[in-house]
Amino acid sequence: MAVIIFCFIAGNNINAQNKRTYIGLNTGLFVPGNDYLVGGVRTVSYDAGGSPVGLFVTGFGTGGNLNISIHHYFSAVGIRLRSGVTILRQNVDLALAPDGDRLAYDNTLDIVPVELSLVYKIDFENSKVVPYLGTGLGFYYGSMETKIMPENGQRTWNSASAISGGITSYSGIYIPIYFDLLLNVEVGYNFALGNWELEDQDDQTVTRYEKLNTGGISFNIGLAFRF
Repeated sequence: MAVIIFCFIAGNNINAQNKRTYIGLNTGLFVPGNDYLVGGVRTVSYDAGGSPVGLFVTGFGTGGNLNISIHHYFSAVGIRLRSGVTILRQNVDLALAPDGDRLAYDNTLDIVPVELSLVYKIDFENSKVVPYLGTGLGFYYGSMETKIMPENGQRTWNSASAISGGITSYSGIYIPIYFDLLLNVEVGYNFALGNWELEDQDDQTVTRYEKLNTGGISFNIGLAFRF
């Protein structure tokens, strides 16, 4: 009986090592690399009595990722194709003293990555856990909007879209859950430079950001299937 169990485990492990394609879906946290223009700040000023009299907001905050990736290994070395969406939102709404009028900011940034990279997996003997690391190139289509909306005043609404180019690097691990169903944990970094022209939707004036980095650090967790 013990021999049969051992042969089943060994055979399953060898079969898993012969499977070279991994497809996964993961989600997680995205922290922009540019603190001021992309990550953003919030500044509230107060009067002597502690009432808010001023508000200043930049950027889009910390956001989230949803990604799908395909790994295919020729040996220990393979290629990875990855895409998905990164969503960042910064919404602030505050009643200012002394008249109580509200001032609202609504900033949004959505990024769709397309990355192609080389990936290297590390096969440990007698271990089903598969670490990997990789690096490659990416293109990132982004759409951003910034809105300032005073309760009794004229709004400011800027929007833009751009394609950025850059590099990506990452490391992760596959942990078997049930046969070829795997838990996938990954941390990565991408650097993506693009030229953005934010056009005011009311008066058509343009604010230009050259070589703006919309990349950053991502922490993701999800599921993958090996076949």
